[in-house]
Amino acid sequence: MVFPPVPYIVNYDWIENRPRWINMLPGPVFEQLMTFKKCVIAARERVEGKLDRVIALDSNDAISGDLGHYEAFAHLIGSDLYRTVMHMIATGDETITSANVDQYEAALRMKVSRRALQMATATTTQEILRR
Repeated sequence: MVFPPVPYIVNYDWIENRPRWINMLPGPVFEQLMTFKKCVIAARERVEGKLDRVIALDSNDAISGDLGHYEAFAHLIGSDLYRTVMHMIATGDETITSANVDQYEAALRMKVSRRALQMATATTTQEILRR
């Protein structure tokens, strides 16, 4: 199971704001997505498939840290990025488990918050894409 990469700034927006196209429970979308990831991990561990993994690509700085890698809000642009993603999936990079999901969540929240702070100080669209 692979959770796709999402720009940090979109994750930040989802902490408080609900996208119009998402049908979820009332409340912050980010929190619900983290709960969903934890449920997927728990289900995977119950099955105990040795080759099954849960991979979250949204905490990789090289991908999620650069808004310029995306078209619209969450669609990657460029074959090099897709090769990187496929390599990460094949090697198991960014695998999350019950043993590291709390650390993953804390790190993702920190990265998301840091990115939001950078965006808040940006003054132009070009500056936002460079950061």
